[in-house]
Amino acid sequence: MQTLNSLMLVFGKKAKLHSVNQAVIKQFNKKIKPLKTESDWLSKNEDNVRSFIDDPYSGFDMSLNALAEILRAMKHTQKKQEIKKMNPDMPILLVSGQEDAFSNYGKGIEKLGRAYKQAGMTHVRVQLYKHSRHEVLFESNQEEVLDRLLIWLKGIVKHDI
Repeated sequence: MQTLNSLMLVFGKKAKLHSVNQAVIKQFNKKIKPLKTESDWLSKNEDNVRSFIDDPYSGFDMSLNALAEILRAMKHTQKKQEIKKMNPDMPILLVSGQEDAFSNYGKGIEKLGRAYKQAGMTHVRVQLYKHSRHEVLFESNQEEVLDRLLIWLKGIVKHDI
Protein backbone atom coordinates (compact mmCIF):
# COMPACT_ATOMS: atom_id res chain seq x y z
CA MET A 1 0.00 0.00 0.00
CA GLN A 2 2.83 2.33 0.88
CA THR A 3 4.43 1.67 -2.50
CA LEU A 4 1.21 2.53 -4.32
CA ASN A 5 0.84 5.75 -2.31
CA SER A 6 4.41 6.74 -3.18
CA LEU A 7 3.85 5.99 -6.86
CA MET A 8 0.66 8.10 -6.84
CA LEU A 9 2.63 11.03 -5.43
CA VAL A 10 5.12 10.77 -8.27
CA PHE A 11 2.88 9.80 -11.21
CA GLY A 12 -0.60 10.84 -10.08
CA LYS A 13 -3.64 8.80 -9.06
CA LYS A 14 -4.86 8.26 -12.61
CA ALA A 15 -1.55 6.88 -13.86
CA LYS A 16 -1.74 3.37 -15.30
CA LEU A 17 1.69 1.86 -14.94
CA HIS A 18 1.96 -1.31 -16.97
CA SER A 19 4.87 -2.50 -14.82
CA VAL A 20 2.76 -2.30 -11.64
CA ASN A 21 -0.13 -4.15 -13.24
CA GLN A 22 2.28 -6.79 -14.55
CA ALA A 23 3.73 -7.24 -11.06
CA VAL A 24 0.24 -7.92 -9.68
CA ILE A 25 -0.55 -10.39 -12.46
CA LYS A 26 2.81 -12.09 -11.99
CA GLN A 27 1.94 -12.70 -8.32
CA PHE A 28 -1.46 -14.15 -9.30
CA ASN A 29 0.21 -16.53 -11.77
CA LYS A 30 3.03 -17.54 -9.45
CA LYS A 31 1.79 -21.08 -8.70
CA ILE A 32 0.46 -21.91 -12.16
CA LYS A 33 2.51 -24.48 -14.06
CA PRO A 34 2.72 -24.55 -16.99
CA LEU A 35 1.77 -20.92 -17.52
CA LYS A 36 0.30 -20.43 -20.99
CA THR A 37 -0.95 -16.83 -20.80
CA GLU A 38 -0.74 -13.95 -18.34
CA SER A 39 -4.48 -14.40 -17.76
CA ASP A 40 -4.28 -18.03 -16.61
CA TRP A 41 -4.88 -16.95 -12.99
CA LEU A 42 -8.51 -16.24 -13.92
CA SER A 43 -9.59 -19.75 -14.81
CA LYS A 44 -8.47 -23.29 -15.53
CA ASN A 45 -10.97 -23.25 -18.40
CA GLU A 46 -8.85 -22.30 -21.41
CA ASP A 47 -11.90 -21.14 -23.43
CA ASN A 48 -12.81 -18.77 -20.61
CA VAL A 49 -9.27 -17.37 -20.52
CA ARG A 50 -9.24 -16.99 -24.32
CA SER A 51 -12.59 -15.12 -24.21
CA PHE A 52 -11.14 -12.75 -21.62
CA ILE A 53 -8.00 -12.16 -23.69
CA ASP A 54 -9.99 -11.61 -26.90
CA ASP A 55 -12.47 -9.20 -25.25
CA PRO A 56 -11.37 -5.63 -26.08
CA TYR A 57 -13.05 -4.37 -22.89
CA SER A 58 -11.10 -6.58 -20.50
CA GLY A 59 -7.50 -7.04 -19.53
CA PHE A 60 -6.67 -3.34 -19.34
CA ASP A 61 -4.19 -1.79 -16.94
CA MET A 62 -5.78 -0.38 -13.80
CA SER A 63 -4.88 3.02 -12.41
CA LEU A 64 -2.71 3.27 -9.33
CA ASN A 65 -5.69 4.69 -7.45
CA ALA A 66 -7.95 1.79 -8.48
CA LEU A 67 -5.39 -0.73 -7.23
CA ALA A 68 -4.98 1.22 -3.98
CA GLU A 69 -8.76 1.47 -3.49
CA ILE A 70 -9.18 -2.28 -3.91
CA LEU A 71 -6.59 -2.87 -1.19
CA ARG A 72 -8.16 -0.22 1.07
CA ALA A 73 -11.64 -1.67 0.63
CA MET A 74 -10.42 -5.20 1.37
CA LYS A 75 -8.77 -4.06 4.59
CA HIS A 76 -11.71 -1.83 5.58
CA THR A 77 -14.39 -4.49 5.12
CA GLN A 78 -12.45 -6.95 7.29
CA LYS A 79 -12.30 -4.64 10.30
CA LYS A 80 -14.38 -5.89 13.21
CA GLN A 81 -15.88 -2.44 13.88
CA GLU A 82 -17.07 -2.26 10.25
CA ILE A 83 -18.51 -5.77 10.29
CA LYS A 84 -20.40 -4.93 13.51
CA LYS A 85 -22.25 -2.20 11.57
CA MET A 86 -23.82 -4.86 9.35
CA ASN A 87 -27.17 -6.51 10.01
CA PRO A 88 -26.16 -9.65 11.97
CA ASP A 89 -28.99 -11.64 10.39
CA MET A 90 -28.02 -10.81 6.81
CA PRO A 91 -27.23 -14.01 4.89
CA ILE A 92 -23.69 -14.01 3.51
CA LEU A 93 -22.28 -16.45 1.00
CA LEU A 94 -18.54 -16.30 0.30
CA VAL A 95 -17.48 -18.25 -2.78
CA SER A 96 -13.98 -18.84 -4.08
CA GLY A 97 -11.83 -21.31 -5.91
CA GLN A 98 -9.15 -23.04 -3.87
CA GLU A 99 -6.71 -22.12 -6.62
CA ASP A 100 -7.68 -18.42 -6.70
CA ALA A 101 -4.59 -16.36 -5.94
CA PHE A 102 -6.76 -13.25 -5.36
CA SER A 103 -8.34 -14.94 -2.32
CA ASN A 104 -4.97 -16.31 -1.20
CA TYR A 105 -6.04 -19.76 -2.38
CA GLY A 106 -9.23 -19.71 -0.31
CA LYS A 107 -7.48 -18.72 2.92
CA GLY A 108 -8.63 -15.10 2.63
CA ILE A 109 -12.26 -16.13 2.16
CA GLU A 110 -12.08 -18.51 5.13
CA LYS A 111 -10.52 -15.75 7.25
CA LEU A 112 -13.25 -13.31 6.24
CA GLY A 113 -15.93 -15.90 7.04
CA ARG A 114 -14.44 -16.41 10.51
CA ALA A 115 -14.27 -12.64 11.05
CA TYR A 116 -17.96 -12.30 10.16
CA LYS A 117 -18.92 -15.12 12.53
CA GLN A 118 -16.75 -13.76 15.36
CA ALA A 119 -18.41 -10.36 14.91
CA GLY A 120 -21.83 -11.93 15.46
CA MET A 121 -23.04 -12.56 11.92
CA THR A 122 -25.40 -15.53 12.20
CA HIS A 123 -25.82 -16.75 8.60
CA VAL A 124 -22.36 -17.04 7.05
CA ARG A 125 -21.50 -19.76 4.57
CA VAL A 126 -18.13 -20.29 2.89
CA GLN A 127 -17.96 -22.39 -0.25
CA LEU A 128 -14.53 -23.25 -1.64
CA TYR A 129 -14.20 -25.19 -4.86
CA LYS A 130 -11.31 -27.49 -5.67
CA HIS A 131 -9.64 -27.09 -9.05
CA SER A 132 -11.15 -23.61 -9.47
CA ARG A 133 -9.48 -20.24 -9.82
CA HIS A 134 -10.80 -16.66 -9.73
CA GLU A 135 -13.78 -16.97 -12.06
CA VAL A 136 -15.33 -19.82 -10.14
CA LEU A 137 -18.67 -19.44 -11.96
CA PHE A 138 -17.03 -20.30 -15.29
CA GLU A 139 -14.90 -23.30 -14.41
CA SER A 140 -15.48 -26.90 -15.52
CA ASN A 141 -17.49 -27.50 -12.32
CA GLN A 142 -19.85 -24.62 -13.16
CA GLU A 143 -22.94 -26.80 -12.76
CA GLU A 144 -21.93 -27.81 -9.21
CA VAL A 145 -21.22 -24.19 -8.26
CA LEU A 146 -24.53 -22.94 -9.66
CA ASP A 147 -26.46 -25.82 -8.04
CA ARG A 148 -24.96 -25.03 -4.63
CA LEU A 149 -25.67 -21.32 -5.15
CA LEU A 150 -29.30 -22.13 -5.94
CA ILE A 151 -29.58 -24.36 -2.84
CA TRP A 152 -28.19 -21.50 -0.73
CA LEU A 153 -30.62 -19.00 -2.28
CA LYS A 154 -33.58 -21.32 -1.70
CA GLY A 155 -32.52 -21.63 1.95
CA ILE A 156 -32.62 -17.84 2.30
CA VAL A 157 -36.10 -17.67 0.80
CA LYS A 158 -37.34 -20.27 3.32
CA HIS A 159 -35.95 -18.21 6.21
CA ASP A 160 -37.49 -14.96 4.97
CA ILE A 161 -41.03 -16.27 4.47
